[in-house]
Amino acid sequence: MSKMKQNEVEWIGEIPDDWEVKKVKHSFVRKNEKTMQENPTVLSLARSGVKERDISNNEGQLAESYYNYNPVDVNDLLINPMDLYSGANCSISKVKGVISPAYINLRAKKNVSPVFYNYYFKVQYWMMAFFAHGNGVSFENRWTLNNETLQNYPIVTPSFETQQRIASYLDKKCSKIEETIQNQQQVIEKLKAYKQSLITEAVTGKIKIQNGKVCGKYESYKDSGVEWIGKIPSEWEAIKAKYFIKISTTLPSMTQTNYGNMYLPVPKTQVQKVIVEFLNNKCIAIDTAIEQKQELIVKLTEYKKSLIYECVTGKKEI
Repeated sequence: MSKMKQNEVEWIGEIPDDWEVKKVKHSFVRKNEKTMQENPTVLSLARSGVKERDISNNEGQLAESYYNYNPVDVNDLLINPMDLYSGANCSISKVKGVISPAYINLRAKKNVSPVFYNYYFKVQYWMMAFFAHGNGVSFENRWTLNNETLQNYPIVTPSFETQQRIASYLDKKCSKIEETIQNQQQVIEKLKAYKQSLITEAVTGKIKIQNGKVCGKYESYKDSGVEWIGKIPSEWEAIKAKYFIKISTTLPSMTQTNYGNMYLPVPKTQVQKVIVEFLNNKCIAIDTAIEQKQELIVKLTEYKKSLIYECVTGKKEI
């Protein structure tokens, strides 16, 4: 491990002995020119990255003219100075276009890795360091990081080769972490869909529950006479809700009438109990699995943040 040294910036902590602490203006130039284009490719900045906006569908806030928008080139580092507490609002652009002058567009100088500093600036959002340097009317309203403050903001400065090495390492590691998170999220969505499908099939008689498990279908079915219900087991009935459910004084009378006249599939009481017990057990198991997946996603997200912090401040040697 490289020898470490203290620096004057508290939230950075110790850095390797051969690293320096400089200011943003020493490594980046803010691009602030106007595009003056008739039909530019309009970009938007989100935590998921820089995206091309479809301005033809009139969705979202559109400008009357894009003449005063700032041109964006590939590898420009875009920063949102207006939202300093909801997440890492910075990203590298992989496309050319224009973006609102409300955003700060930084172009890396020679021998400066924009990818390395993209990770570094994300840490500043996560640690609320950018927030601490913001100013405005209130924390919730127009609390921004102005250009002068950003230009003089402290940044760690390892050698260009070290920046590139760390950026490459984090790209690979974060890509794998994100892939795992996405896989877990897909499993969660499948579990939610399975739970919903299981409940629907059980309470409408599409599957038969016996001895605490699914055992195929009922012996015979009949038309319920209700389109959304479809066919129900022959021994079930489709009955209006008002005949066996007490509807609240708190709903408007029209809503009460609508609910009361809604048909529901109704099996015998013993069958209802069997279905309820089955669904209680299955839903608890599914919800537990979902909760475990969500906890894993939280841990992976925190691990990624910690890894990025350790790398861009030199705590972890790459």
